[in-house]
Amino acid sequence: DITHRKLAEEELKTARMLNQDILACAQEGVMVLDLDLRIQVWNRFLEARTGRSASLVIGRPCLEIFPFLKDAGVLDRFERALAGESTSTQETRIDDPRTERSGWVEYAVAPLRNARAEHIGVLCVVRDITERRRTAEALRESEQRFRLLADVFPQMIFEADLQGRFTFINENGLRIHGATQAEL
Repeated sequence: DITHRKLAEEELKTARMLNQDILACAQEGVMVLDLDLRIQVWNRFLEARTGRSASLVIGRPCLEIFPFLKDAGVLDRFERALAGESTSTQETRIDDPRTERSGWVEYAVAPLRNARAEHIGVLCVVRDITERRRTAEALRESEQRFRLLADVFPQMIFEADLQGRFTFINENGLRIHGATQAEL
């Protein structure tokens, strides 16, 4: 029946447009690789993050575009996904010598299957966590500076919770009390 076929084609077209709109709006990178690890899907987030347009990367082997993925352990995770394994989220530093871009990403890799449950590729979702890592490092450095200053301060410095228990005491405070951090 031609009407049924046209309706099915229209539904398929609508589903494809919906998928394209979702990928375009995603605030995470979405990459799909085929069985030969050639890039099939590359969304706007990845274009912005890598400086490489979809038209440049679609159809090309991911290692041709990003040879550093092998050393970062990402290629191994792609191969495990091709074998059917979903891997946990992982963080890795990405240094792209071709574009001189670097930073941290968090990514998840999963096998991609068709309607018959056959492996047809790999799905990789990427989140840029560079700013989160920078903020955490700045916080660690700030805490180290605070502890260094507190420990050289000649008087006792302490912090207590609402129940009056010590949550911090500097080295001079420990000497004054004649106790250890654990004891206080």
